[in-house]
Amino acid sequence: MEFYKPLVPASVILLNENREVLLIRGRRGWEMPQGCVEGGEPIREAAVREVLEETGIHVELTRFCGVYHSLTRGLCNFLYRGRTVGGTLTFSWESPELGFFLLKEALKMITWGNFRERIVRTLETDDTQCRSWWNTMIEPKAVLFDLDETLMARGQAMRLFAERLRADYGAAFAVKEPDAVIRIVLAADGGGYRPKQEMYEEIVPFLGWKGAPEWPEFREYYRRIYPACAVPEEGMSEILRYFQKAGLKLGLLTNGESRVQYAKIDLLGLREAFDRITVSEEAGCKKPDPRIFAMTLEPLGVRAEEAWYVGDHPHNDIFGAKAAGLTAVWKRGSQPWDDACRSSRMQSLPGFRSLRRYTS
Repeated sequence: MEFYKPLVPASVILLNENREVLLIRGRRGWEMPQGCVEGGEPIREAAVREVLEETGIHVELTRFCGVYHSLTRGLCNFLYRGRTVGGTLTFSWESPELGFFLLKEALKMITWGNFRERIVRTLETDDTQCRSWWNTMIEPKAVLFDLDETLMARGQAMRLFAERLRADYGAAFAVKEPDAVIRIVLAADGGGYRPKQEMYEEIVPFLGWKGAPEWPEFREYYRRIYPACAVPEEGMSEILRYFQKAGLKLGLLTNGESRVQYAKIDLLGLREAFDRITVSEEAGCKKPDPRIFAMTLEPLGVRAEEAWYVGDHPHNDIFGAKAAGLTAVWKRGSQPWDDACRSSRMQSLPGFRSLRRYTS
């Protein structure tokens, strides 16, 4: 009796920390690293070996994804997910071209058989939340960002401002306990949504501030000191580089005084990262007015339905963006949700790591 002996290749779908997929270019065009299991070799070990031989990357397999077989060609391909644990990309005779590519770019590059389908199905089963999130979104040509509590950690910046205020004027405060001073200043600030004169008029009596400067002097102090306290949100630089690498237009849209907002933008090194920056004071209108979204998009040459807006405020950012026709992405954490703002054209995320992960 003659037994059927299929070839047994092992393939690995490998994503780096930016959720770029590793591809090599061989005789079938662009594909995932793969190769045949040798006699007596465990399949998982073969998968790890093939990736190393073809790419120079050391990989740890994280999940078995399934088996693809072809009776006509006598193949039984075992498919795995993996993550990099070392090594550097190295060319070989098997892979004269290779690299990590954004998922959308990679899927366009692959032309052989059902290799594209294998990658898509593997990543779909890998992250149900990613699949459901992405399926509801429209692929953007531009991404607009809010500044305060989106790109900049405004709460942290205000704490630093309160500490500086105490260092400069604390000898005249009746309240001496540092944490109490910070609590009073943060409460009076109202998350940045109270007029600064109201903030001033509240902190003076609550701090027991003897000989406090008049409002115009405090206003100048605030305009000078607060922007210098700007702190970036975790992942700010990485997410901007990610979208730039993807070839998307970037816009920054923020409410506030031009002097203060641009001072923070410059301290954070954001001016050169954006194709368009709009500050409400110079625009003559502010979020959630749809006009300010339109005037930010127009120089980018992008229609509203082709753009996302990422912000933290349910009304100003999310409602405003949706009213202007953009897809809204709510960055959770600083503002309570308003149920009146939800619709099919918005999604919520806990932070920039999630945004980068779900758009790859």
